[in-house]
Amino acid sequence: MPTAYGAEFRQDVIDVARKGEAPLAQIAKDFGLSVTTLKRWIAIAERTESGAAPRRRSRPRCGSWSSGISPPRHRTNCG
Repeated sequence: MPTAYGAEFRQDVIDVARKGEAPLAQIAKDFGLSVTTLKRWIAIAERTESGAAPRRRSRPRCGSWSSGISPPRHRTNCG
């Protein structure tokens, strides 16, 4: 189960990463995070600071499953 990190901890990690004194992989390792998590935190902070709207996850629309796999059964709003 993922661990919830406080806002202050996140901001401290982002500040260290932005200094650019070490690779993101090393910073993530030092703080016990994955590189993906660190990159996501940085991206969220940049969007927040720029005033941009938060990104929404996109899902394929009904009938647009190009992989040939049927949509999940719980999606009852598909034709």
